[in-house]
Amino acid sequence: MDKRKSIVDYYNANQAYFDYLQGILGNSDGNCKNIFNDGNIYGAEVGCMSNILLAIKEDIVLKKETYESNLFGNLLEQSVELIASKVPNGYMIDNYVFNSAAELVSKLRNKLAHGDFTLDLNHNRIILNIDDENEVKVRINKLSIFIVNALSRYLKDRERNKNKRDLIVIDRNISNRQNPIVNDKELRNVIKDFYCIEFVLTRSDSKNIELSVLNDFEEAFNKYKKDKKLIHMSQFKNNLDSNYEFKINRMSIENDQDIDKLVYYIKEKCPDNLNYEAQLLFIGEEIKPYLNKDYEKMNPLYSNLLNLLILSELEKTNSFNVLKQRLIETYERPLIIDYNNLASVCIAMFNALFSYSLDDYYKDSLEFDNFQNNGFDYSLLDLSLINPSIVTIDEVKISEVENSCNSISNDIKNLEGKISKNLESLKNVKEKGILKAETTINNNLQKLEEKKNELKNKLSEKKKHLSNLKSYYLNNINHIKNRAIIEGIRNAIAHGNYKIDLNFGDYILIFTDLYEGKVTFEAKIPLLDFIKTVESNTSVIEKYIKTDSKSI
Repeated sequence: MDKRKSIVDYYNANQAYFDYLQGILGNSDGNCKNIFNDGNIYGAEVGCMSNILLAIKEDIVLKKETYESNLFGNLLEQSVELIASKVPNGYMIDNYVFNSAAELVSKLRNKLAHGDFTLDLNHNRIILNIDDENEVKVRINKLSIFIVNALSRYLKDRERNKNKRDLIVIDRNISNRQNPIVNDKELRNVIKDFYCIEFVLTRSDSKNIELSVLNDFEEAFNKYKKDKKLIHMSQFKNNLDSNYEFKINRMSIENDQDIDKLVYYIKEKCPDNLNYEAQLLFIGEEIKPYLNKDYEKMNPLYSNLLNLLILSELEKTNSFNVLKQRLIETYERPLIIDYNNLASVCIAMFNALFSYSLDDYYKDSLEFDNFQNNGFDYSLLDLSLINPSIVTIDEVKISEVENSCNSISNDIKNLEGKISKNLESLKNVKEKGILKAETTINNNLQKLEEKKNELKNKLSEKKKHLSNLKSYYLNNINHIKNRAIIEGIRNAIAHGNYKIDLNFGDYILIFTDLYEGKVTFEAKIPLLDFIKTVESNTSVIEKYIKTDSKSI
């Protein structure tokens, strides 16, 4: 399948879901119905799944000499069996056998990360290009179920010798009140009344927590969630043996500036038609990052998970009203969509437009060789709204040639030293009239001079190449810089190094890319600017697809 069509289908699907969410947030139908056309639900699901799997893969699978599961016991295998069949020599999808569940997950993640797949949305399929000879077709809705399952297990089992559960709690009786919060004073008091209670179970000898203990922990926590009585957790603690430590941490919001931010945001964004209980649910969700910093990174995961659940229900019901009711029945809470959901979809749009084809279809295979761009010209993009605080321009080619020039220059200096010594020796043997030695030294000098001239010619060629490279960088700086920005954002997303920050009503996307522990890219981009950047450059990509003749 031609990848050009997949680019268009992939982007349009996530754009349709973006429009759908915008319509909900703006209480307008708008282009909401587009999500139900042309397999758009499936394409949007791929966007959400890609975001999730990229963010959590390293915590699911470790790559050493072989792939290893980083989940407890057989949990990964149980998840993988949702999309693959267990066979004697591994796990099979579409007649292709993966050696292990861990290898399957790792390859799936890598294919999504590097855009090594095509889409057949009309038939609910993603086609993974495993190698030059093998394609693996997977049903998208089945893959969605697997991702949801893997994510839920990840959220429970991020560390083998440590397990945490937490809950956002408010010390208020909400059962009898209907009237909503109407003034800033009460809103501030409500925010102060919220706290995060965290239960931390640790195996003190660094061994894996036993599954029976995990099950008891989960049972006690579920009881606590129902009635908020700490007696359940105390009983659990009392039944632990000496190999375990159990702590209870309570965190509340003390910083006035944080409270000011939340008051501002909640007044601006909280839907007007919510009753008191629904308001508290909304507030509880928004204050999570302030009560527990783990939520800053987790927010994108939760948002993508909710988006997947919404898309799955839309596929079944084709009705937003039915969707709201089903989510209430299934998850016992009202459906509250905010700009975290919108940001996650916008990241999926970015992936579809840029990341998906960055390593192949957009790549300039002739770059630095004959200076003709046979790939995408990044200078055509308008990235004026993105101002990275750190961006690394890849000058590896220049560095390589500079190092080569320095090495050749050193070799020439060494030869010149040898020539000088041989000339001195030649003078001595001439004075003594030793003809045989004179002949030998002259032969050595001839060889050294020939090698020296050879290196000088090589150095001249290298310097010319270096000059051309520097000229290329100078003449194509906008192309190179824009590509570095796109790659920096792509890499941050691909390694799960991004978060969504709230600053007085403005959502800020923070992207960070690291290489060997050093920050090589960092950008703080207001969500609206990120959205504008993606949408405004869509036409540039469309033009490239229409005019380019190569097929991937």
